[in-house]
Formats: sequence, structure tokens, C-alpha cells
Amino acid sequence: LNRPTGSDVVRLSPAMRSEGLGSAIPQIPRDKIDPFIKRHRFEAPFVVENAPRILSGDGGRLISGIGDTVFVGGDLDANSEAFEVFRPAGELEDPETRESLGILLYSVGRVSPSGAIQAGAANRMSVTRASSEMRSGDILFPVSEGRVDAFFRPKAPANSVGGAVLAVDGGVSQIGSLDIVATNVGSIDGVEAGDLLSVLQRGQRVRDEKARQWLELPDTRAGLLMVFAVYERASFGLVLSANRPLSVGDKLGNP
Repeated sequence: LNRPTGSDVVRLSPAMRSEGLGSAIPQIPRDKIDPFIKRHRFEAPFVVENAPRILSGDGGRLISGIGDTVFVGGDLDANSEAFEVFRPAGELEDPETRESLGILLYSVGRVSPSGAIQAGAANRMSVTRASSEMRSGDILFPVSEGRVDAFFRPKAPANSVGGAVLAVDGGVSQIGSLDIVATNVGSIDGVEAGDLLSVLQRGQRVRDEKARQWLELPDTRAGLLMVFAVYERASFGLVLSANRPLSVGDKLGNP
């Protein structure tokens, strides 16, 4: 068959079925996703570049674990009693514009100052928790244990939203219910924690041989996710339901 060109493709209009959100979606206990929120974050490249970082371990070691000493350089918050240590997992780009959405970071542990923090010095810190070996170059952010609501209250977004699934926790190719994904919608799009988004799979192209043209089938609603951690240009979402396997690149829209 001949490959379709832009002028050959006819898009069929989708007929989305409206469903009330109301009481169909239960409140989501925060203890299901709080550990993820605390150990993952997005930051702009300049924030990562200028963050305090581990210089070395005790005795010049390149890697350190729980109970070890590390030396940290950079502009540290002198009032913080603990710092979460993060490692960059890669920079995410918008699939359409190729603009940077930020750098995805994941926690490798926590450190605490061994004494008063000194400006302009290599400060000694003790590793108090480690989910992975800490390395020279890992970056630090002060630990914040602010009060949070006990539940999310799912709702429809206030604005019209369009986006895509960018990545999935754990790097698996197939996504299902209760998986956590990164998206390219954020506060700049008016999205808030608790907003619900439909996951839409792109319609396939089929050839109408009689009419000698290609037809693009409507997008299919394949799941529902709830945004729970919102940054300026990206967010994390929890897949609440999936009636077919979801994938990175699936579209997002209003429920």
C-alpha cells in the first residue's frame, strides 16, 4: 500500500462519551503516594546545576553508604537539620516542542550535618538513610516535613488540558492501574493536585481502498489518572484505572 501523506488523511471526528465524576472516584489516601512524592521531584536545569552537592566520601571515597561520612560543598541552608540526597535520572522534553520540562530526580538517601554548617567550606555530614550508594556529584535539598491533607479530592481540571504520558516509574514499557507516570502538564497549564485526566490512545490509520484515501480513527479513552504532584511544566500522576495497556506517548485530556 502507498504511504499516506498529510493531504490524503481524513480524520474521523471522535464521539466521546460524557461520564460524571462525582462519587464514582473515591478519595485517595495519601499514604499510597507520599513516599513517591518525598523521593522524586522535577527541577529546572539551573537549579540542579547550582544545588549543593557531595564532594567526596571520607578518605576520598567515591561512594558512601549508611553510617558513612560525606563532605558537601555549595550554598547550604544553615537552619536545616537534614538534607535529602538526589541523583538526576535524566532531562524530560516536551514531545511536541522539544522544550525542556525539567530534570527528573530520585532520592538515594538522607544526610545530616555533623556540626554547625559553615559557609564556603566543605561541610561534614553523616549518611542517615541510603536506598542506594551515594556518589560524588549527588545533589542536596533541605528536608521539608510540612503538614499535608489526609486525602486527595479528585476533580475535573478547571481548564481544558492537553498533554502526554512521558515516563513511568521503574522504566517498564506497559502501564497499568496504580502505576505512577510523569506528564508534560503542570501549573503553567492550570493543573492542580487532585485533577483527573483521561488517557487517550491515538487512533490508527486505515486505508479506504474504494475512496483511495487514508482515514484516521478517533482517539480511544484507555484509562484515567490523577495528578498528585505538580511542578511548573510537568507533573506526576497515579493511574486510577486502565481498560487496556497504556504506554509512554499516550495522550492526556479532560475526563
